This record gives sequence, structure tokens and C-alpha cells, in this order.
Amino acid sequence: MSRAPVVERPVARSQGLFSGARAVSSAGPARRVTSLSVSALSRSADVSRIKTNLIADARAAGTPITSALVRALEAQAREIARESRAGAGFMAQLWREIDGGVDLIRMSVCGDNWWMDQARSKARGGGYTAPLTWTTPTDPDLSWTSGGDPLRWFTGPVRIATTGTSADGYPTITLTGLPPNTIVARPDDVIRSYPAGANSETARAVTLAISDADGEVTIKLTSALPAGVISLQDMESVVFEVLGAPRGTQPVADNWALTVDLREVLPDEYAGATEVDPW
Repeated sequence: MSRAPVVERPVARSQGLFSGARAVSSAGPARRVTSLSVSALSRSADVSRIKTNLIADARAAGTPITSALVRALEAQAREIARESRAGAGFMAQLWREIDGGVDLIRMSVCGDNWWMDQARSKARGGGYTAPLTWTTPTDPDLSWTSGGDPLRWFTGPVRIATTGTSADGYPTITLTGLPPNTIVARPDDVIRSYPAGANSETARAVTLAISDADGEVTIKLTSALPAGVISLQDMESVVFEVLGAPRGTQPVADNWALTVDLREVLPDEYAGATEVDPW
């Protein structure tokens, strides 16, 4: 239902005994801290997973898979998800899973404008894209090649960025072929790059980026990204520590919310941990 993201940046402050001069310095790594308010009656089912299962059932029954059928099955999947009302149950089960152990969970973290902007980005013609995987009944990881080189497919537009540095020292990426005079990225948006032959990397947009009359834009970033296929309004995968049991007050006949506080754990702090997905 809501979230309250904050970045903790610990600092050490000191003052000279005789001069009175003050000094401030970093006293530890920055960490994200957030509070989540989760709807007890939320739509918690995975629409994509339900849709995939419905299509598999139709194919197993010998039904021709047409675009009209896929649209109908997607609508059915959304209706099933809308009726799931599983938020409170998932939170209760989460607490059972981590109680008494290492209370770490992995979450997808969006930019601050995630609700409207991310939905638009994932719509047809938007800027979000991700690798598309292919499978067959006999090959769960079907690979494509072109001239002997790996060939990657993407779910959205394939826009390849060039990299650079702004006049004030920020790393940048430049994209072309965009709609002219259009907002491409907002401050704090997550930008992901898929370089050839390497893992993807993310950075945050520093300021508003608007394409020019020729459909070109340069985006200033918080950290450098490699040249590659760019996904806009993407998400980061972050591990958090749960700072206490989910809490909330359940009324007799109405929706309610559970609140949970989370604090980021850095990769070297959970190195060697085994991750599980109970759902």
C-alpha cells in the first residue's frame, strides 16, 4: 500500500579542542532503510505465473493458442489474482519462515516514481526491456546463436547506449532513436544495462532527462554503467534485514495493513548464504 524509503549515510563529527574547528567524515557505508505497509487483502498472486499455467493447460488440452485466446487467458489470470486476497497470509508465513533464523529477505526496489511511470514503461512502446528466455519440452534452456555467437532476445525495445562523462564529472549514457521532446528518465529512476557477454548492472538517474528534437538523450547517472542494451524504469534486487515482526490491527470486516521495517544488508555481509523461495 505504501513505503517510506530513506538512505542512511552515517557520519562522524568532531571539533578541535583549541581551534574549535569542526570536521565531518563518513563513518560507514550508506544503507537503504524503509517501512512497508502491506494490504492484508491485496492482490498477491503472480499474474504472469497464472497466465503461463493457463496457457500450458490449454496447450495440453490440444487447444490452438491464438492471440485472442492469450488475451482471454490473461484477463482470467488477472481476475484470479484480484480475488486472491493473500497479503496477510503471505506476511504471516514470511514471519514463520524467518523466525529464529537469519532474518533476511530479497526484494525488488524501484525508483521513487514507480507506480505510474513503471507501468507506462512496461506498456507497449515503453522503455522497459528484459532478456527473453526460450524453452521447449525437452530443453528448458534453449539457446540461440547467430554466426556462432550467442543471440539474445528482449521483451521490449533494444536500445544500445554509448557511455561518457558529463562536464561536471557524472558518468552518462546516451540513447538515440527515442520519441522527440519526451521525458525519458526522472531523478532516482533505476537504469539497467545489459552488456554483451556480461551480467547486467544498474545505476540511478541523477536528474530529469528529456530527449531532444532528434530523439537523442544523455542521462546523468550516480555510477558508471557499461555500454549495452538499456532498460528504463527498471528495478534493483536488494537484500534487507527484517527489523521486527510485521504488525497491524485487524478489524472485524474491512481491509487492514501490516507494517514491517527493513534495513539493507550489503552483499559481503551475506556472502555464502543459501537463498530459498518458499513460494
